[in-house]
Amino acid sequence: MRRLQNELGLTLVLTGHSSANARENHNKHYQVHDKENHSKQWQKRSAKETKKEHKLTKGQEMANIIVDQGLIDKETWGYLQKIAFSLFARGTEIAARNGLILVDTKYEFGIDDKGEILLIDEIHTPDSSRYWIKETFESRLAEGKEPENIDKEFLRLWFREHCDPYKDKILPAAPDDLVIELSHRYIRLFEMITGKEFSVDGTYSVKDRLKKNLSAYLI
Repeated sequence: MRRLQNELGLTLVLTGHSSANARENHNKHYQVHDKENHSKQWQKRSAKETKKEHKLTKGQEMANIIVDQGLIDKETWGYLQKIAFSLFARGTEIAARNGLILVDTKYEFGIDDKGEILLIDEIHTPDSSRYWIKETFESRLAEGKEPENIDKEFLRLWFREHCDPYKDKILPAAPDDLVIELSHRYIRLFEMITGKEFSVDGTYSVKDRLKKNLSAYLI
């Protein structure tokens, strides 16, 4: 299987790290801006920033760059967009049902030996996605505060303040308290989305557990 070199990133609203990420990796990230629902309210508050970032990452311009450079053909690109929008709609639905707003995410695709396009890597986890707490969104917006998030954006920002994560070969170790906070957020998100209590399976080592859980999906 061959991995496509372009990731499709869907953004509900422009904020934080993702816009900078798109600028620095414009061939890898395609920002699709859904302006419905919550994003309309958020963009009213940050109109200047949104206008600036939207100019840099406008979806159609990014699509033209990718197709014109021959990184992918137009028909395949259109098909990938269709898949990505469907996945994002489903993720948004599940998030809303569990008290969350799926702010943005990315999808990675590959092509097998038969030319079939496959979704690869994880989807809608805190590693590739950002979530806001739905219950407090409106009140925090009215108070001029940032939405309450449950993702690793805070850790990304720490690294951006202490190094250049895209250029530095060796990155500094994150403080223990941030790593612990990250673990708490991941566990909370797991429990909110699945409705299950998080527990650690001590039957297998981490490596063996990953192999066991992924074995049914390996091609």
